[in-house]
Amino acid sequence: MNPYARFQIVSGAISGALVLAGFGFLSREVLTQPLTLQVGLAFGGLTMAAITIWYTINHQVMPLFLSQSGVRDRILGRKNIEGTWLQAERAGDALRISVINISPGQDGFSMTGYAMDEHLDVVSNMALDHAKLEWPFLSFKFRNTLVDAEDPAREGFGELQFEQSSARTVRFNGYCKMSGAGTKFSIEGVRLTDFEELEMLETLEGREDLVDKYWELFFEREQRREERRVARKAKRTSRRSQASGGSAELELTAAMSTGPAGQLKSKVAEAFGT
Repeated sequence: MNPYARFQIVSGAISGALVLAGFGFLSREVLTQPLTLQVGLAFGGLTMAAITIWYTINHQVMPLFLSQSGVRDRILGRKNIEGTWLQAERAGDALRISVINISPGQDGFSMTGYAMDEHLDVVSNMALDHAKLEWPFLSFKFRNTLVDAEDPAREGFGELQFEQSSARTVRFNGYCKMSGAGTKFSIEGVRLTDFEELEMLETLEGREDLVDKYWELFFEREQRREERRVARKAKRTSRRSQASGGSAELELTAAMSTGPAGQLKSKVAEAFGT
């Protein structure tokens, strides 16, 4: 089910309840009168007014109310995908990171974003043409507005799967593919929830630092694994050295108490009566 259908249910329920309550209050006098032409016209006028008021509330007032972030969080719950995401994209040796913004839109939500290569040069801009959210899957069609209309990398499509959790989802994975070029990128995304990280995107210097941080997290895992392996090995070696050093000391103490040195010490103690 598309979780954004909840907004129409909530909007329709609230606007319908308000109109029915108002209609019942205003028409109570009309409905108790004998049926005449004048009463019929009055009832028809009230009905038309109720429809107009319902349409205004449902399509004008409620969208403004439902655009509030707190309200949207309540309605969408853990299926709220709106916010800023960083996604890693891999296609063979081609690596890039995209900054994706998912925000409320006319048909539920909209997606915009741009992709950067390892030099932090913007290589692609995304404009969403179509999207279908059937939780936890999001399929979409997009355009790269950074290239000419004849460029084979102009259009593409993709699909994402959001991580299922009891709290607000913060990860997704999937793919996107350029229709003409045939290049397919595997995708891994993470939602930015830290306010300081979100602020970093507002300046070029901050964006560079942030992308550098996530570039290492996304693309340099093998190097970090090797570093952790070496560190673990060093710790094990250190613990073994400490353990063996302690055992040698105990063995030396025992040898001194039972060997020639120990016997001499016992004779001296006996001679002096200690």
